[in-house]
Amino acid sequence: MIEPEKLVIGFIEDIWNNSRFAKLCQYLHPEFIDHSLPFGAQNGRGFHAYLKVLSEGVSHHTEIESIITEHDFAIIGIKMTLSTLQDPSAHRENEVLQGQRILAFRDQKIIGHWEFFGILPNGANSSPTELTTSL
Repeated sequence: MIEPEKLVIGFIEDIWNNSRFAKLCQYLHPEFIDHSLPFGAQNGRGFHAYLKVLSEGVSHHTEIESIITEHDFAIIGIKMTLSTLQDPSAHRENEVLQGQRILAFRDQKIIGHWEFFGILPNGANSSPTELTTSL
């Protein structure tokens, strides 16, 4: 039996930080729903498609700051550093988001995902509009 904390760390490292999308089936329950994605893209296939598009346009790294697990849920405090891959000549500063991911588990897999982020100020170039457009 895999501990929820190990599942969380593996999911963040394998999927978010290293784009090992072939491992999604190890982490996602067949009835997985991502409540942070638009309707129609919330299942495992939609999540996979979102991750592929994201990784083509944005370099991102997630740092786990805290993990709280209780029963079939985990709340993960994270810091995510993002930079665009589409226009390297822009030389923009990295954007840093801080927030939480909430995961729900069933049968030792992730069945639900929610995310909540805010942009950390890092100078005059921080713009919520720019970040929203790039994602």
